[in-house]
Amino acid sequence: MCKVLSGHVLRFCQQLRQNGVNVGPGETMDALRALEAVDMADERIFHSALRLVLCSSLEEQEKFDRIYQLYFHSQYKKEDKAGIALFSEEMHTDDKQEKDKRQERYAPGSVLAAPSNDKMGESKGFSLSARLALYDVNGSATPCIPQEKEAEVLKSAKDLCRQVQLCKSRRWKPMKHGVRLDMRRTFRKSVAYGGEVLNLVRKGKPPRQAEFVLLCDGSRSMEGIAETVLQFAWALTRSAKRVETFLFSTRLKRVTGQFKLAFGKARPKLTVQGTEWGGGTRIGESLDTFVSRYGSQLLNPNTIVIIASDGLDTGAIEELESAMRILRRKAAGIIWLNPLLSLSGYLPEARGMKTALPYIDVFTSVESLFTGLRWLKPIR
Repeated sequence: MCKVLSGHVLRFCQQLRQNGVNVGPGETMDALRALEAVDMADERIFHSALRLVLCSSLEEQEKFDRIYQLYFHSQYKKEDKAGIALFSEEMHTDDKQEKDKRQERYAPGSVLAAPSNDKMGESKGFSLSARLALYDVNGSATPCIPQEKEAEVLKSAKDLCRQVQLCKSRRWKPMKHGVRLDMRRTFRKSVAYGGEVLNLVRKGKPPRQAEFVLLCDGSRSMEGIAETVLQFAWALTRSAKRVETFLFSTRLKRVTGQFKLAFGKARPKLTVQGTEWGGGTRIGESLDTFVSRYGSQLLNPNTIVIIASDGLDTGAIEELESAMRILRRKAAGIIWLNPLLSLSGYLPEARGMKTALPYIDVFTSVESLFTGLRWLKPIR
């Protein structure tokens, strides 16, 4: 299904939700999957598929029919911007001769073929796919990094870098208080004094330096929380040697480059698409994309993976389990920040959270970012 059609379905579901129809991210994704299985060129099938998935009562069906007519058949207006009539009444006729005439009228090369955006309202008779393909509704989003508690978050990021204790390196390196004498460097240094040993050089195995990968859930259910996580990601970027930052909603987006473009204390200005911020939640699919596309480059025994999400996954649970298993095997540790943990009586019963829990080293709330991360235990 084309991205433009997905954008229209998302907007239509948003209108349903604003008018009291109980449509959430799960129902929206089910609607998109249903449309992939039907003939969208037939409007009656298109209408029935959406109505069957998105409505659960007679009252919701009545609201659905009214909003459907407004959105797809009229010059729908929102914020003083006129929309387009995506369907015309001509599409309901079963007269084969009439259909052939319309196809001939709008065939490539005719005067009515492929009209521009400003003439969309006059182009009646087009199929749904043709009308939607004429212009794009996918807009970009700009997540804001808050300024509040910036000093506390920066201190927490520095505490995290200091508290993470990885295993020692296997290589011997010169150390002031090393456990062994480095005879070769000691004799080499004595050459300057005529072979007389005046200073002993010692060596040891220093602890490995941690690298961080932060994956932030930017879906609607994380609204107001994801911005705080981005603030922590920015503070961590200023404190650690190597930090990779990703956003995901229904798709994964690497934003490390946008963080690096910000110099000094200036906060980065992030630009992402609607599928990467403020949409549904596909944790498993996003983590699987990260593992397959970036895992070989970014995952190693020095990597700490930080995932900030509420665990309300609407995608395939098998992908989440497979991705978590790989992260557990390749990374030094996994920290999961769940904002719902701050609620009294919360239990990780959601299927996504329950699947990921066995692979997590540290499971805590997002609020712990402001407590100096005293909860952190040594990671393998």
